[in-house]
Amino acid sequence: MSRKVGPSSDSYIIVDKEKYPGEDILNTETLRTFYKIPDVEVLQLKQGKMWCRVYGKDVSNKVPILLCIGGTGTSMFYKNFAIKMQTLCNGPVIIFDRFNMGLSDQVFSERNSFELWGSQIKQMLDILGYKKVNFMGFSLGCFIATHFLQSNRQYCERLALISGQLGGFDTTSGGYKTLMLAKKINYFCCLRDTVGALVAPYLVKKKLYGDRAKDQVREGGDPDGLSVCLAMYRVKGFAYHIYQQMCDGAIVRYNKNGNSAVLKKLNAFSIPTYARNYEQDDEVDLKKFEKEWKILTNGDIGKLCKYEIMPGEHHKFYVDDCADKVCEFFSNGGGGGTVDSKSSD
Repeated sequence: MSRKVGPSSDSYIIVDKEKYPGEDILNTETLRTFYKIPDVEVLQLKQGKMWCRVYGKDVSNKVPILLCIGGTGTSMFYKNFAIKMQTLCNGPVIIFDRFNMGLSDQVFSERNSFELWGSQIKQMLDILGYKKVNFMGFSLGCFIATHFLQSNRQYCERLALISGQLGGFDTTSGGYKTLMLAKKINYFCCLRDTVGALVAPYLVKKKLYGDRAKDQVREGGDPDGLSVCLAMYRVKGFAYHIYQQMCDGAIVRYNKNGNSAVLKKLNAFSIPTYARNYEQDDEVDLKKFEKEWKILTNGDIGKLCKYEIMPGEHHKFYVDDCADKVCEFFSNGGGGGTVDSKSSD
């Protein structure tokens, strides 16, 4: 049965339509109202309002875990995973939606980029009062975490990188083909925004609304994320912002060539890091990842790092022992220990 979203009985939007109807939802505030998001989970930042949820927030003697999700979904897909992490680690676990995704606002004052997301993460942690967390990145979230930490080392206790394209996409993957399209469009900088307005709705209709959202549930994502994800694809401004993300210069460079320069900076910071990739993951170039991993873990810090390659596909972490292994890593000698991560009042 279809459900209705909207500020009043005579102005509503139908959610969960089988076919992509275009951007017929006025704004993200409409979604937060429909899903009855409590005020405590909505933070006011300088660019707009964002959504985050903290599981186990009353546990104050453990370093929190911050989950940085991938490129095209909502953090609600990670709800059950976060609850599992919170139970295993017995400490706070934070999920949040980046600006222009999920239940966080569409931001039109800045381009959708690492700079915007980095500002968002910093403001969020400061508002929550966490001066140090364990970062756990998934897919694109690995780039987001490492890019943020190169300038904000003080916020990180330990780091986990799951299904990350640190060495770039596998050249046979769908992600790589999309990347090459973005690169071609970027050659025509003066027409980039115009072309984006034409290409982006087609991308959302054919790739995201049609397949990707449902795929995340099939892979093990929380079913509660599906309705939110399908709805966010219909919020005004989403298609253009996902296009901005796809064409961001740094993302294009990282996904094509890796991010060695960033990893060299992080290596100097000596952050204990756990990484996991999957043998059948067609989005990750494992050989290139291992090259970047050696840069990140070069020297003595390598003794405190661990890399595993497991059987499975891109999002196998939802259902295998990934949460157990990461919690074990965070708890041994650092994150998850008895460090007080809360800022003093």
